[in-house]
Amino acid sequence: MSHNHPFDPIRPDEISLATTILKASLPGVNLRFKVIDVKEPIKKDVIPYIEAERTGQPLPRHLHACYTATYTDWTPMRSSRPSST
Repeated sequence: MSHNHPFDPIRPDEISLATTILKASLPGVNLRFKVIDVKEPIKKDVIPYIEAERTGQPLPRHLHACYTATYTDWTPMRSSRPSST
C-alpha cells in the first residue's frame, strides 16, 4: 500500500471523490466547483508522520482533507476556506 505524504498535492481521484460526495449530499442542486484543493494539515498532525519517515518506521496512514468553493446557479453557496476580512 502506498502512502500519501501529508504535503502531497490533492490527486484527481480525491477531487472526483469530493465532488461525488458533495453532489450526493445536495441532490437536484446544480453545483459548480470553483476551487477544490488540499487543506494542509496542522503541524501536530504531521509530526508523527515525519518522525516515522525520519526513523524508518512504518508510516502512519494519512487522509487528505480538502476545501471547496462551490456555487449554485452562479451564486456563492458555501466555502470552507476562511474569509480574509
